[in-house]
Amino acid sequence: MIRLGRALRVLLGLSLVAPYPAAAANNIRIGRPAGAPVVVSGAAAAIAGGKLGVPAGVKLSWVDLKSPYVNPGLSIKPQVKAPAIPGVVVVEGMAPAGLPAIPAALIKSMAPMEAWFPAASDAAAMLPSGTKVSSFHDLQVMGSAQKSAAAVSGRVFDGARVKKDAAEAPLDGSVEPETVTREIAGQAQEQDLTLRFSRDARKQLAGSSLYASVRLVGGSGSQWYWNQFADGAKVRVLVGGQTMFTTRVESGQTKAISQLVKKDLEGLYSPQILGKYTIAQLRHRLIDELTAYNRYSKPGQPTVIGPDSQVRVVRFMKYSAARALPENQDEQVYEPKLRAPIVLPSALADTRNHLPKAVLLDMSLFQNPVPAEFLEDMGKLMKAGMYFVLMSDRPKDGPGSVEELLTRGLTNRQRDNLTRYKMIVLSDSGNSLAGYKGLFPAAMPIPRFKSEERDIMAYVAMRLRASVLQNTAAEIKLKLPRGVNAAAFMDEFRTALQALELKREVNISVQKDGSSAIVTLRPNSLISALPDMFEALRDREGLFVNNSDLMVISRDADLLKATAGAVQPALHSAAQGAALVDLSLAAMLGKYRENMRGDLAASASKISSFIKNRDSKGGDFGNVYMMMGHVMHSAFNWAVWAYRNTGVLPGADELITRARRNWAYEDSLRVRNMVDRPGHTMDGYREVMEARLRTMHKTVAELLQAYPIVLGTELPNLFVIDRYKKGQLEHRDVLRLIYDFVAARETPDGLEVMVLDFKTGQTPTLQNLEKDVQVQLYDIAVRQLWANVPVPYVSGAARKVASTGLTFIYPNGGYRPLLNEWGRIKYEKFLRQVMDRIRKHNNPPAPKTDKKPAAKSTKTARKA
Repeated sequence: MIRLGRALRVLLGLSLVAPYPAAAANNIRIGRPAGAPVVVSGAAAAIAGGKLGVPAGVKLSWVDLKSPYVNPGLSIKPQVKAPAIPGVVVVEGMAPAGLPAIPAALIKSMAPMEAWFPAASDAAAMLPSGTKVSSFHDLQVMGSAQKSAAAVSGRVFDGARVKKDAAEAPLDGSVEPETVTREIAGQAQEQDLTLRFSRDARKQLAGSSLYASVRLVGGSGSQWYWNQFADGAKVRVLVGGQTMFTTRVESGQTKAISQLVKKDLEGLYSPQILGKYTIAQLRHRLIDELTAYNRYSKPGQPTVIGPDSQVRVVRFMKYSAARALPENQDEQVYEPKLRAPIVLPSALADTRNHLPKAVLLDMSLFQNPVPAEFLEDMGKLMKAGMYFVLMSDRPKDGPGSVEELLTRGLTNRQRDNLTRYKMIVLSDSGNSLAGYKGLFPAAMPIPRFKSEERDIMAYVAMRLRASVLQNTAAEIKLKLPRGVNAAAFMDEFRTALQALELKREVNISVQKDGSSAIVTLRPNSLISALPDMFEALRDREGLFVNNSDLMVISRDADLLKATAGAVQPALHSAAQGAALVDLSLAAMLGKYRENMRGDLAASASKISSFIKNRDSKGGDFGNVYMMMGHVMHSAFNWAVWAYRNTGVLPGADELITRARRNWAYEDSLRVRNMVDRPGHTMDGYREVMEARLRTMHKTVAELLQAYPIVLGTELPNLFVIDRYKKGQLEHRDVLRLIYDFVAARETPDGLEVMVLDFKTGQTPTLQNLEKDVQVQLYDIAVRQLWANVPVPYVSGAARKVASTGLTFIYPNGGYRPLLNEWGRIKYEKFLRQVMDRIRKHNNPPAPKTDKKPAAKSTKTARKA
């Protein structure tokens, strides 16, 4: 009996391999390759058909010896992708006639396959349209004769259009949407071309000494991509994941490394390096750099790079020339737009002068994607130093996510310009927390179920006859028996957890699944996650806030109750949904909500940098001095926050302990050596920091004796100055300021407010401090913005400000600059002039194209 069964299987296998009459014009039949197992899955055939790009009306026949219908759950391990060639019948082993065609819905439901027979795919891509092949073996034979020639000709693609793989587009030039992945389709868009550089390259790019890049060309996909970097192509230059500027390709060519000459490397290496080394040494250096970059960008995928490796040499416009392009003109200036006027409630009328440190934004207020104008408003406030925490039941990314709600209505350029560096997302009903670093979210800690808690809940569920469908630290899913009442089950479940002394709160939700129910257990809700979220922000962001420092934009009663004491616009307006968000943003922005042509935003540091170097794009934020300053500021923020809540300033030893903790965390994130002097060590810099903290702590303690009312630390401000010319409003200067620390004391005439600024570096010469840009700017802003100040800041009752002052806290003591009206008048004139210089520098005049006729020619014409 067994032998008879084997004989029948052999005969059936031979019948499948045997020649079969040619397929009709409206049929493509899928079978198996010679030598492959007899059983060919219907799923495999369906997916192969889906990858063929079959014209409308063509039937796909398939072979499945077990069943005429496919099981989508079968585990299929295909080898390569099928060629998408109209007119070619790919026959793996002829299928008997009369088998049913695959339904179109079934094909659409299949996950796309990555591959079908490699030799068949390669060979078929070389065949002319209409060629018919009778077997898989024929494809292999026909392909082998052309393979070497194609490999050689495929390398040379400069100046010629490269054919895409058959899987990317049919040979007749049409593009089938289902045969082109989103990634491939996206790369074809001009604005998606990018050149990425590390942060170390920022100064060279800004100084226009780096204006070329050499990138390794890999397979056909890499070849096709780098071929787009041709003359005139628009390219974004990304530094550290953020766009530094947009430029244009001046030339692009592909060569083997052994063919490169020194002229090819101009703009990649400095003239000094090009003159010092031979071309052989420069090629060896380039191979080492490409190998190091490949090892970093593709860990676990080693690539051997040698003299014969193909590279794309891309030369682009220098920054000094590219900054005149229209794409680079909106760096500091927003496009003027008409906005619907908003009448603010009296309770919110002064909010623009006392900005909150953080805004909690309930994303359930949006039924549609967030309008681009709102994202622009949020960006203005984040650049001023405010944090935005987006709270949602939605997932962080994917379909229906917070990310989709933010970006679905934006163009690619708007997405790239979206400000996110002070944006936090609390999603998944409080079970996911992330903070953006550049364009990408970085996960932050949020509580999860412990292993013993998961065991207890799974045990209780099984005792109550529920099935455990999923059991992870983030989520436990239970399926209730048919007919069991979900409410009664949850009561029993909670009682059992209490009996077993499981003390944590569990967020429970129920969904119907036919006649039964699915119960989802999660460790957090949006409300219960708030304390842990604020703790994470203190540890990871150095953001120390009380409820009084917040604005909460929501109509959720539980959220408003949990943040009592915050500024809550919903209590002062009947606006609903997105209208409430618009009202709240308008209250914080004031007249800066309306964009005006010629607006320019800057900070004290930007003005100082411009005075020193007009092409400066910011300092080097990766050095040890910046790290030291950040750790010291964060430590004092913690100490002052503790003083606000307890009335007692932590001692110097506690302050240093906190700073050591912050230092250890930031040092663990360090990716490069910050020590640039012989004999110096990170431990040595930490000891210097601790010594400075101790002396500065003494100064702060003395100041708090004199000014015991603390308003807060890291307070953001936006100061808008209208500039008039001949009686007409010409443009506005928008100044961004962050006060390190603000304290006050009672006087008979009102509050005396003192703005304190921590200077964590060496003490400079103090004779000219009164002329310092930051000193004068802080003085003007605080005097004009703070006629009244809320206590507690920002949601308390308004108190009259009798006088203001500035104190700078250096490691060797505090210093209060003496300012007078004459100095202030001179500074206001200087401020207007320097802002006009920055405006002109950012918007250089267009080159003149129409030349006047020469004077000599005119005289000659007159004589004639």
